[in-house]
Amino acid sequence: MAKTKREFPHYPKHWQLAYRHAMGWLVTDLVFHTHLGQVHHWNSRHHRKGLGMDYHAHIEPSLTFTGFTRYLIANLKSRAHSNAQFGSDFNLLNFLIGLSFIIGASHFILASILTLISNFSPHSLTSLYFIGSVFFTLAAYLQYFQSINSGESIHGKQHAQKKQWLAWQPHRLDFWVTFSQFIGTLLFNVNTFNGYFPFTDLELSLFIWLPNLLGSLCFQLSGSLALYETSHQFWLWSPKRLEQKMAAINHLGCLFFLGSAFSSSSAANALSPDMLTFSILLTCLGGMCFFSAAVLLCRESIQIPQHSL
Repeated sequence: MAKTKREFPHYPKHWQLAYRHAMGWLVTDLVFHTHLGQVHHWNSRHHRKGLGMDYHAHIEPSLTFTGFTRYLIANLKSRAHSNAQFGSDFNLLNFLIGLSFIIGASHFILASILTLISNFSPHSLTSLYFIGSVFFTLAAYLQYFQSINSGESIHGKQHAQKKQWLAWQPHRLDFWVTFSQFIGTLLFNVNTFNGYFPFTDLELSLFIWLPNLLGSLCFQLSGSLALYETSHQFWLWSPKRLEQKMAAINHLGCLFFLGSAFSSSSAANALSPDMLTFSILLTCLGGMCFFSAAVLLCRESIQIPQHSL
């Protein structure tokens, strides 16, 4: 008799499932009662980011940029010397993902501003956009890599688990969040790289505008799923937790990028010559949103333990 495939995530058989929230087969949250009387909360985003069960962010509101930098340097030094953590829990991979998004978004913001205010070299502007898209792809792949290697158990990745560089995991919400974003960044690579070549109007639509539109749609899918993953809804007016703020800001950036793609089409430009300027403005606003969300992700990568607050 064939074995019945267990639902993701796997959890101990003697744990009682008290609450389950999902979108179809894609689970976002679970609450368990153990045989010892304990209560545990599992969340899809916490799982893929390596934050563990029962995760609650302990962020010191008064921590300044200088204080943040001090904690960061101390943790990097402790890792380099294989010493104990210095007063905080530092997630290096999450920090690198956030930093890569910051660099990528900065290039998009700068390129958009230069396009709007000066007669900058088109080749240089294309280079700024392309370099920015490469850093977006790096960040998105790291996030995808993090997700597919987070394990099927509620306890996260097991030490004996072999690393995967590519994987197909359609039964997981976190997979769709990260995979759709990664595909979107690859399409942006195509879109921005093709800006180096002279094209006819038809070729511009096929090789620049179409990848831009498809990439923006992938980003929108990823942003919407990430928002649902943290808040159980596709729109959030007043995000309360840090992860909800990140998801809401990121979702807004995806909307700006999608609006930019539509307004840069030949049909939109036929309606008004100002649509191209409007498209560049939306790209700049989208980049600012991604930059802001990435800064919050870097901030989340350093959590101050409760006893040190």
